[in-house]
Amino acid sequence: MQNDTGKQVVLIVDDEESIRQIVRQILELMGHEVLEAENGFQGLQVWEAKRGTIDLIISDDKMPRMSGRELTARIKAVDPSAIVLAFSGTASKADFPEADEFIIKPFKLAEMRVAIARLLASGTPEV
Repeated sequence: MQNDTGKQVVLIVDDEESIRQIVRQILELMGHEVLEAENGFQGLQVWEAKRGTIDLIISDDKMPRMSGRELTARIKAVDPSAIVLAFSGTASKADFPEADEFIIKPFKLAEMRVAIARLLASGTPEV
């Protein structure tokens, strides 16, 4: 789904501002609109407020107030078609079954860009 400007909308959820900035830069260079949240609780609030307009959620796992796993589980319970790219430095894909794709931190920028492009191009989660 694209917004009024024709851009796909991506929500970044991470408590580390430096990671959000890096991912934001990647997304903006790819031509996407970016929303941000500092933790899973705030991410859920943004998702609820913008439901139906967010094309991809990118979330870290370990965050205060609500983990990325809990955020993903809550979103998928309401909207199983929501697309989530998760990343973590301590978890694995097996620990994050609701995520459509998983990247281990520290990730390479190219790896993140490829995963974003693949998920947004498909419009559906990868199995």
